[in-house]
Amino acid sequence: MTVVRILIAGIFAAAALGVSDTARGASATSCESAVDISRATEVCTFSGHDAANAVQDAGGGTRPNYTFTPNCHSGAKTCAETPTCPAEDGTQGEDMIVYEGTTKVGETCWTGKAPDPPQLPTPDQVMAAARSLSWPAATLIIQPPDGETLVNFATNFYTSTTAVQSHTVPLLSVEVTIEATPAAYVWRFGDGTSHTGSDPGAAYPALGVTHRYLRKGEVAPQVDITYRGRYRFGTGAWRPLPDTLTIPGTPQRLRVLTATPHLVGN
Repeated sequence: MTVVRILIAGIFAAAALGVSDTARGASATSCESAVDISRATEVCTFSGHDAANAVQDAGGGTRPNYTFTPNCHSGAKTCAETPTCPAEDGTQGEDMIVYEGTTKVGETCWTGKAPDPPQLPTPDQVMAAARSLSWPAATLIIQPPDGETLVNFATNFYTSTTAVQSHTVPLLSVEVTIEATPAAYVWRFGDGTSHTGSDPGAAYPALGVTHRYLRKGEVAPQVDITYRGRYRFGTGAWRPLPDTLTIPGTPQRLRVLTATPHLVGN
């Protein structure tokens, strides 16, 4: 019988999502380590029924290709009949040796089945996870400083919170990276008026966001920030979050004063 060699380079697409870098802990029944002048290897015997049980890429990085050959216990390179073995799912599989290049890295009972595709979180589940995370509120800066301004004066407002934020979390055993970009700011001036826009404002003399108070008194302005998000599984393609995230700002105390003219003699 011709030696059966099955190239399984694409079998590990699930592992590329960060679901399982190795399957060693759950499936290996015995392992032996060996070290020679060129490399250290670890050979394991597996009881699993699919190719994922043979992954032994302990070094990380780019995952290599693996090949299967029938496990001819006589040591011959061909088998008159491919040895069989009981698989975990109750069926009969083929007793295979797994090679990385020319190096034997394990044995498995191969039934020809690829690993089940990972259960990926839905967009709504990712959105719920995004809402449960801590995203920074916008820092409000007011000019003039020191908590005082004047009636009919162009009081300047801006925020320094403009950077993209990111969290990576496990969700349904999948590593999910959620990225949030400031998309809009809601400026609440504390006198019943507000302004919404994408401009974060700027320090004097730019005057990107200003407001004139019409009467004296105390007000509590704040700026709310709205993030537009995207996410990805492992190192996969980015996908948009189905909704935005709005984080309320912290109100600041601001006194609005009237200026009283005084004659000053020379």
